[in-house]
Amino acid sequence: MGGLTAALALLKKGIECEVFEQAQELREVGAGVQCERVLFELDWSRRCGTAESRLRGKEIRLWNTGAFWKLFDLGAVSVQRYGFPYFLLHRSDLHGMLAEAGQRIKPDAIRLGARCRGFGTMGGVPC
Repeated sequence: MGGLTAALALLKKGIECEVFEQAQELREVGAGVQCERVLFELDWSRRCGTAESRLRGKEIRLWNTGAFWKLFDLGAVSVQRYGFPYFLLHRSDLHGMLAEAGQRIKPDAIRLGARCRGFGTMGGVPC
């Protein structure tokens, strides 16, 4: 996930890069991911669409009585304080979106079944 995100950010800035993924295929697995700041920095908020779950708040409830205590507001407060809403994405949705976006910019950006064993420079340029 981090490699795909970093590669997308670099490609959007015009910096040539590739992702080396040791798996033979990209598999979208996992759980919820809370990463709205990064997505807003990548100008991705509108791409998430129906894949995201916007959270309005957080509270604690007692299982036996239903009594609850509101901990904090995540909706409007998040927008006011941080400049973006608080939301979650399923890891598999985000993984697929990142891979697709990177491949739209550079179709061969992801090398499957490959591992990076080191790196060096050639004429002062990383290779």
